[in-house]
Amino acid sequence: MQLQTEFRPRDDGADIYMAGSGKDPSWMILRWQSETGRLSGYAASPAHGGLPTVRPVALEHAAITPETVGSMALWTFIASSNLRGTVIGQKQAMSMREQLSEWESFLAGPGKSESEAAPEVSEDESVDLTSEQADWLMSNRFMKNTGGIYTPIRTSSHQVGAPISGFQVLAVRKAIAQVFGHIPSDSTGDIEAARKALSAVERPSSRAVHWYASATGETARDRAQAAASFPVLAGMIADNPLLARAVDNRESLQPLLIKRTHLSKAALKRLGKLSKGLPVGRLFEAGEETRGEDALGVNRLRRFTVSGTVSLDVALKHLSELPPDRMPQDDASWLIYHDVLAGCAIPLENALGIPVSRTLAACKGDWKAFHATLAKAADFDPADFDRRAIALSTIDAIEAIEDFSRTAVLPTALNSIDGTGEAVPDVSNEFFSWATKVATAICTGQTKNTAGSLLEMARRYASRIPTLIEATGYETDDNILPEGQFAHYGAESFPRLMDAFHASNGLVIRNLTSFEMLRRESSRLNHCVGRAYLGKAQKAGCFIFSVQNADASKSYSTIELSPVKGETLAQACRNFSVIQHRARSNKVPPQECKDAEAEWFKKLKDGDLWINFKEIQEWRLAGGAGVSSDAALNVTWKGVIGMEWQSPERRQAAWEEWRYIMGGQFGKSPSPEVIFREKGARDLVAAMNPKAAAILIERSKRPQPAAEAVEAEETAPAGP
Repeated sequence: MQLQTEFRPRDDGADIYMAGSGKDPSWMILRWQSETGRLSGYAASPAHGGLPTVRPVALEHAAITPETVGSMALWTFIASSNLRGTVIGQKQAMSMREQLSEWESFLAGPGKSESEAAPEVSEDESVDLTSEQADWLMSNRFMKNTGGIYTPIRTSSHQVGAPISGFQVLAVRKAIAQVFGHIPSDSTGDIEAARKALSAVERPSSRAVHWYASATGETARDRAQAAASFPVLAGMIADNPLLARAVDNRESLQPLLIKRTHLSKAALKRLGKLSKGLPVGRLFEAGEETRGEDALGVNRLRRFTVSGTVSLDVALKHLSELPPDRMPQDDASWLIYHDVLAGCAIPLENALGIPVSRTLAACKGDWKAFHATLAKAADFDPADFDRRAIALSTIDAIEAIEDFSRTAVLPTALNSIDGTGEAVPDVSNEFFSWATKVATAICTGQTKNTAGSLLEMARRYASRIPTLIEATGYETDDNILPEGQFAHYGAESFPRLMDAFHASNGLVIRNLTSFEMLRRESSRLNHCVGRAYLGKAQKAGCFIFSVQNADASKSYSTIELSPVKGETLAQACRNFSVIQHRARSNKVPPQECKDAEAEWFKKLKDGDLWINFKEIQEWRLAGGAGVSSDAALNVTWKGVIGMEWQSPERRQAAWEEWRYIMGGQFGKSPSPEVIFREKGARDLVAAMNPKAAAILIERSKRPQPAAEAVEAEETAPAGP
């Protein structure tokens, strides 16, 4: 397709309007901010006789300059609209599919019809490019050429959001229609009727708005009546062809809704009384820092994050798994249900494996009373216990469980193995996951209100974080803290290898030089660098780098660089190697991150970057990292869990804090060995070292003096 472009300068940049030349084209409105180099706006798909689907788009890239903004806007249009580019007059090479088709034609012999030939890219699927535009986009790695078809290379700095409301589409389309006359500006149908029908839908689709607005006569009345009967389902009815057809054919809607939602007849009847739409905005965006005040008024940065929102389908799915009398009967209860589900129940299932149904079952059908109970457990006034407060309190509970597994469950299990004379196992993510399950089982027990118990524990945990850190001793123990010239690093920081590197594509590669930075990286990208690599990084056994945006608010991928090898700086530069480079959930990094890494690594190998060579060498030689330069660099349990687990004093001091935090039967025990009352803890020891577990089981069977019987019951791990 031919692309029409209108560039309108502003004091702070420009507004850019782009649209295909056909009768029903894709189009885009962008605003360029010259100071930040950011492009942002809206991209619309073809309308197909209704309203187009419009999504917000944004691109932040160092390549966006006054000279290149036109080409970057063109690329944004192609990438956002899932199109491809073709150069005018350039012959396209035969694709693999076309080659296969020709080969099949040859094997089949004469007579194969042209209609069976492989299809070419249609005009509606591609944008005409000049050879200069194509060459520039290729040379700057924004496009790749496959047989004359130019396909955009995806980049993490290019964001495409969820579709905006169909009502918002009307305003955006009107703006571009004032520039391009072939795009309709008027709204066909009764928009006010659509607003009334969709009043209980927070972000109705373009299809839904058009469906309710375009109807006339009896059809309009039937559609309005369907929406009035089930206000919160009005968008679903319009978007689902089967339901929409049933309304227009005057068929019974209830059986189809029961099948679609899996709700009972009684639950569906209650749902019809609701008139408030569910929130659609995320509390925390992916990669965003999760920060907020707890019940004590402390504004803390959390290690985990949650979206804090769920779709209507997900909300109905979990309701369908509850008894019909659990269905909210008024709008306030309906919104409370959403907030508890999105901010508490689903995060607990995702992080700790606690089923959503178990969390929600405690409501007993009274969502307002349930909300008040949870607010009290978290030490909030119910009026202040909104979706954000619920989410932050839940994150505190998840972090409490993780810390309990790290500073109580694992040290106790490791010490029991060490006490048999058997070797403790190597650090493994499997054991961390197992310990988290044990911690969850201990902290939730048989309570009927799982969320209430965890939020109450989280409140006590938040108040004891400083004393818990002090109790573990990792930041204050003289035997662990580096001394002398390295004392300022403390126990959880270490020297940087180099300064931040600003790549030409706008990404920044930053050296992570503390446990907190590594843990935050793990939280952002859902991988294990903040757990399994703490000890290794602290010992300078590797260097961890994060590929981030300019202000460090988002991480896109993580790089592990090899340790310093060589007696001179020049030797060290030549010997560096990238051990691994991983994106979210250990996936392959986006091409943009690879490009930034390649640029950075070349300068590193060429000796063009400043290297903190002398201090790194002294750090290792002086024992600041606990090893000599020739010692084997292995991840240790002490470095990973953050405490001296072999110290009885440290284990006991940590346990005294956990006794207060946990309360209940486990909190009454003066010894952390009470953890072995939980079968999962005994199974963890058996998984870590079966021989040690067998020795412990045998010891537990030996006759003991009566005076020691009670103590032995709590301190000796029993057999499975």
